[in-house]
Formats: sequence, C-alpha cells, structure tokens
Amino acid sequence: MRREACVRERAAAWVRGALPLVLAGLLFFQAGAATVFAAAPAESIIPPAMEARARAVFERLVDVLRADYPELETYTIQVVHEKVANAWINQDHQIFVTTGLMDLMETDDQLGGVIGHEIAHGIMGHIPHRINQSLWSAFAVLALGMLSSTQGPADWGGLLEMRDLFMYAYSREQESEADLVGMRLAQRAGYDPRGLVEALERMDSQRRGLSPDSVWQQLYQTHPPLSQRISELRLVLATDALSQSPRSGNLLMTGNVAQSPEEAARRFAQAMWSGDRETMEQLALPRHTSQVSDWLSGQAGRLDPGWAKAELEIAERRTQGLDQVLVVRLWRPLADGDGGEESTPLVALSLRRSARGWLVADWRLEDL
Repeated sequence: MRREACVRERAAAWVRGALPLVLAGLLFFQAGAATVFAAAPAESIIPPAMEARARAVFERLVDVLRADYPELETYTIQVVHEKVANAWINQDHQIFVTTGLMDLMETDDQLGGVIGHEIAHGIMGHIPHRINQSLWSAFAVLALGMLSSTQGPADWGGLLEMRDLFMYAYSREQESEADLVGMRLAQRAGYDPRGLVEALERMDSQRRGLSPDSVWQQLYQTHPPLSQRISELRLVLATDALSQSPRSGNLLMTGNVAQSPEEAARRFAQAMWSGDRETMEQLALPRHTSQVSDWLSGQAGRLDPGWAKAELEIAERRTQGLDQVLVVRLWRPLADGDGGEESTPLVALSLRRSARGWLVADWRLEDL
C-alpha cells in the first residue's frame, strides 16, 4: 500500500511538472492509432473472417440508413487488435471495434447494436463536443503512460487506443441518447433491438472480470455505468411492448401518436383539462388506463372543454433516466373579454419515447 501511494504521488508530481512535455507528446499522438495498427506485428493480424463480419454488419446499416443520413458515405469501420471488448468512433468518422468485441458478440444482432450505437454518436454530433471536455483526461493518460515506461516496456499501441477513448469520453446524456438512437438504427436495418442490451450485458460481465488496476477499468469509470444503461434500455423495450399491446390498439390503428415530447405534453395537457378520455388513453402507457379514470373523476369540477384549444407553457424541463419530464400548464383568455388570462395548475408529465412515438409514462400535480 505504501509503495502504491508512493507511485501515485510520483505520478501526480510528474504530471504537474511535465505538462509541456505531455502537450508535445499529444501533438505527436494526434496522428492517431492507424499508424500503430499498420505496424502491428504478425501475430496481431486480424482474421479475414472477422473483418468481413464487421464490414457486412456495418454495410447493412449504412445501406438502410444512407437515404436519411447521406454523411454515412464517409464512415468507415476497422477491426483493431485488443483482447478487451470495446468500440469507438473518432473525429474522422472511423469506427473501431476490437478483436475482443468481435469474439464476445455471439450474434450479429448484438454487433449491429454496438455499431449502431457508434454511428449514432457520429450523426448526433457528439464527437466535437466531447473532445473539448476530455482533453485534460487525455493529457493525464499520456503522462501516466510515459511514467509507466520508466518501469518497463510501454504498450504504446494500447496507449494510443486509450488516447482516443479518453479524448472521446461521453456524458451520461450522450451515452443514453446514442443507446436509444443506435438501437433504433439497428432495428431499422432488421436487427433485433434486444441485441444492444445483450451486447452491453456481455461487456459488463467481461468488465467485472478485469483487474481493478486495469487501465480499461479506469476507462469504464469515465463512462456511465453499463448496468444503468442496460436498465434504461430494458425500460424502453418494455415500453415498446406495452405500446403495441392489444389494449393500445386504438393508438396503433389511428397512428395518432406524438412525434416529440412537446407535442405529447400539449395534447395530453389539453385532454386532461378538457375531459378528453380517449386522447388521454391514446397517449398514456396502457397500464395507466385506471389512472386516467381516477384523474377525470378527481378533477371533475375543474374540467372544461374550452381547454382543448389552450396554449401550452413549459415551465421546466428535466431528464429522469430516459424519460423527459416537462412541467406544464395551459393558458387561455378570460371569458369576459377584458384581456386577462387564466391558467391550469402546473402538472409534471413524464414522457417516454417508444417505437411508435412519445407516450406519457406518468403525471402529477406540481403546485397543489
């Protein structure tokens, strides 16, 4: 323990005292991992069948999505030699998947979910934002890598891989967004949406077997917990199943779904204050049918058909897991025509995206 503390102290002092050298080293490393991979030893050559599989899944996604995302023509994929399962996309829209990931993914549904996730990061513009946020993390990785080389041969290829991954560390919101969008992209290409969940479960199982001192463990600590992402995606899949159940047939037959959380909030608020049971049941998750009845009974004295055309005000927005929570109220002119306005009480609506559109997962009064 004393020796470990001493090493950590030396590392910290080294980083503080040699930052100019680290900066110079970073400029050298900006050439990227491709140079190192090109010079890989013979034992690191990627099996042709593995490369072909990765390319086939990637091209299937691109073929289906290119009409909506023409920028995908510039995307590429490459398998790199690393036993730990991982994947990432860089600023040049090069997607890298490790040999460890390829071995770990039992089905193309799983691999399609992972590649879809990386494509989602690219098309949603996450990459430039996270480069700026994570620069200091990259400096620290390079510095510690240089320090480790004084105690034995340094794995510079691994360090280059880590440079890209730390440079592109994601926020929790970005990871959740890429999980959801990536799952949908894979689904559009004909892959089972459960594949991404299964892939993350397998990666989480492998992560648990890594040494606590592993650099990969340190990487995982810079990203949202895999277990949390898995739980959120399971919730989305459960929502999809509910939205397609026989009890929600009215919604599915009419196509009367909301395409944004704001649209769902406006229509649901107008329905809940005007007494429109049918619209409430169309937009609420099926399990909340009894809650719709309870609401309409409890608010009977306040319901007024005139609220069906009222204007929506969004007083607050927040995120809760994969749900968007909008705190809203309706406004309308007073009936006496003197120019005044009246409003409904504030209501917090939890809105959840399903395969069919945005649904209301829950609601409650905020100011009573």
